[in-house]
Amino acid sequence: MINRNRQQDERQTLVPEANRRGEAPRYASARFRDQRRNRVKPLIPLIVMAVFAVIIARQEIPAVDNWWQKTFAHDAWRVKETCRKAVLEDAKDRRYVRVLTMGKVHHTADGPYVDGLRIKVLGASGADETIHYICYLDNTGQLFRLTRNSE
Repeated sequence: MINRNRQQDERQTLVPEANRRGEAPRYASARFRDQRRNRVKPLIPLIVMAVFAVIIARQEIPAVDNWWQKTFAHDAWRVKETCRKAVLEDAKDRRYVRVLTMGKVHHTADGPYVDGLRIKVLGASGADETIHYICYLDNTGQLFRLTRNSE
């Protein structure tokens, strides 16, 4: 048999309604106290799922990546946006221009440049043509040079 002392029995037995005086039993109040402290605990799985959703959305949805960079990396976004506009002006006589990749921003002493900006256009013969651009900007953010290579 299990030997219990009197204090253990009192903590575990419920007090009748008449003797309670509006108080919860000791063990119950401790349990509710713990629940009040851990209000964030049920939200942890949702927060983790939201973080993974944002990471995946940034990789798969260009609009989400554009919003992320505009919000959290504004300088790099401004450089990429300047280069994107220059590329679209360079290809204005072509039809059906699509930006495939926005490229990567590199910083130098003379100013930033974007490497890996690729677009796909519908050529005169009806076939898709991929064009690779390198865009150089000066320290003020103005377009300095736009280099174009057809693949």
